[in-house]
Amino acid sequence: MSTAPPDILAELTRLKKRQQQQGVITAICFLLLVGALGFLLFARPKSEAQDSPAEAVSAQRFDLLTSQGQKLAMLSKGRQGPMLTMSEGKARAELNLRSHGPALILADGTGKLASLGTNEKASELRLIDQRGKIRAALTVDADASGLSLFDDADKPRIKMSVRSDGPHLEFLDASGKVTSVKP
Repeated sequence: MSTAPPDILAELTRLKKRQQQQGVITAICFLLLVGALGFLLFARPKSEAQDSPAEAVSAQRFDLLTSQGQKLAMLSKGRQGPMLTMSEGKARAELNLRSHGPALILADGTGKLASLGTNEKASELRLIDQRGKIRAALTVDADASGLSLFDDADKPRIKMSVRSDGPHLEFLDASGKVTSVKP
């Protein structure tokens, strides 16, 4: 048997010990990495999970935008209550929940409007032309339901209603004077 010089044996022993230490350090680092990854994947609160939506989102206004940044819809607190507006091109729809009652406004690109509103006294549907003039109004309250048709000067010319005493039909002249009544 040959014997290696003592320096070589000491060096081999030192290298073997060093190799064992590196193996232990590598195993510890691997276990720490697996533990951290497990914590990140399984210990996050549900509101942060990617697959489940948040339970609540709070803001004073939400905007829905196209990929180019154009606003399509907005939900906000409004000045008189919650308000939802949506638009596509020149057409728009607006829903307002005010303290005196809700209102819905629909507008096309030409300026024509339809509005529906209600409060504690009555509900009314108005049809408005592109000049901003009311052309027809359907109203319902505790005492009657009625339809009024308006002329170009914004004056009611025909009024139809149903009241507790029966149906009524009125024709009015341009000054608002009743010219004929049925029954």
